[in-house]
Amino acid sequence: QVPIDYENLAVGKFDIAVMRHSGANAESNLVINPGGPGGSGVDYAYSYASSFTPEVIDKFNLIGFDPRGVGRSAPIKSLSNSETDLFYSQDSYPTTDADLAKLKAENEAFAKSCESKNRFLSFYSTANTARDMDILRALIGDLKLNFLGKSYGTYLGALYAQFFPNNVGR
Repeated sequence: QVPIDYENLAVGKFDIAVMRHSGANAESNLVINPGGPGGSGVDYAYSYASSFTPEVIDKFNLIGFDPRGVGRSAPIKSLSNSETDLFYSQDSYPTTDADLAKLKAENEAFAKSCESKNRFLSFYSTANTARDMDILRALIGDLKLNFLGKSYGTYLGALYAQFFPNNVGR
């Protein structure tokens, strides 16, 4: 569990999903993020055999987590399945002013839907996810966080290092 709001702990907590794959000869933990944003670290850890070399699988406990708002960690709900299909099918390359106006209106409707269906939407951020990672680091018993982030995960790792420079491992 992590605070919803790090500045006001009374707001409540989010449950964060975590999965650990234990390496046979693990020397340390490696927290992983596949990118996105929106990629499930739990699914990434679950598919460890196709994502990592045998050496990494052997020498590290792979720790995958779903960042807040993703997968099994207080997921953001905004649209029904049919509304999502319609939203993704919109023309994202407007060529006329009318097309641009339609795209803006559809995106504004999407944002309003998210705001109305997600009470704590403003607390879903990369900054708070980096803070969540430091709680995860402490819970797995590491003094330093060893982290592998891909794509968006590189930004997440850089932000973690900015916030917690004394807790950075490999």
